[in-house]
Amino acid sequence: ATTEIYTLSLHDALPILKHYPHQVESSVRERSGGFTVVELLVVLLIILLLAGLGVVTTRAVQTRAAAANTRGLLHTLRSIAAEYRAITGVVPNTRTRNTDPINWNKMGPVKYNAPGFTGTGNFANDDADPISRFVWIVRQVPSCETMLRGLGENFYDDRNADGFLEVVDAWDKPIWYRENTIEGDGDDQILPVIDQPVFVSAGPDRQFGRRKKKDGSVDPKEVAYQGDNINSMELR
Repeated sequence: ATTEIYTLSLHDALPILKHYPHQVESSVRERSGGFTVVELLVVLLIILLLAGLGVVTTRAVQTRAAAANTRGLLHTLRSIAAEYRAITGVVPNTRTRNTDPINWNKMGPVKYNAPGFTGTGNFANDDADPISRFVWIVRQVPSCETMLRGLGENFYDDRNADGFLEVVDAWDKPIWYRENTIEGDGDDQILPVIDQPVFVSAGPDRQFGRRKKKDGSVDPKEVAYQGDNINSMELR
């Protein structure tokens, strides 16, 4: 008798389960005190989305902070160049042409600009970046040397241990320097022709890019690289 009653009760309950699944599921939850698989998946998805947004936001904040630090760095370098010019009457010239004030081809390894370092770099072999030549020049003026040291070792150091002091941006890329950009000299591929000192950071992508190729044509990929460049001409 007991078995028959149980079978009949289960049979009668099937239509209820088909037509009222949500009510039954709710009742089960109330009794068990847990969550359904769907609810757990929704919660997990929300957590993942929030975590992803947090990572993106953190990176954006870090990029903005690095850009701000780099702008401050370029501003200081511009001030150093102005200080040097005010004292000496000339701008720091890093070119290698025979008509320029400093003949770098005769500079030899004894002219390292990083005292105490024993690298293999040589100004005569054009191993140094233009910014390293800039540093060597302005360090001859005490007030400029003091301003350089004020940059701190995070931006001003012999990063490659080659005997050349460099100035790098917040992304650890050496700053690009020219006392002016001359059309046809290759410098106008990065910036328009200007007749004053300029400092440029390659930005977060660490790629300077090119406005145009040597033959005057334009490469969209190179132009895109320039999109996050920061240059001292843009500073107020």
